Amino acid sequence: MKLALLRAAKAVGLFGLSRLLTRRSLRILCYHGVWLGEGTFGNYLFMRPETFRARMRLLASLGYPVLGLDEAVERLAAGTLPACATVITIDDGWYGTYRHMVDALAA
Repeated sequence: MKLALLRAAKAVGLFGLSRLLTRRSLRILCYHGVWLGEGTFGNYLFMRPETFRARMRLLASLGYPVLGLDEAVERLAAGTLPACATVITIDDGWYGTYRHMVDALAA
């Protein structure tokens, strides 16, 4: 049901409208890490490395400029944020962060 509602919202243009209305706001995407283990437990706190890479590619393809947190805060205060400015934070320094997320962020 949830996916059907999200697809319908996207189909009628609500995602694009939301992007337009919030383009001058700062987006902060917070990630916990990637799941390298077996089973599904980690899927509730972590995501698969492929999912994280796909999300970073999507941000790039949509033209969302990714800024460091310090720069974003300074530019927010100065009123010089680019449209759709985005900050990405990762709250844990697990091995999976180093092994998979750093490369995806550098791409």
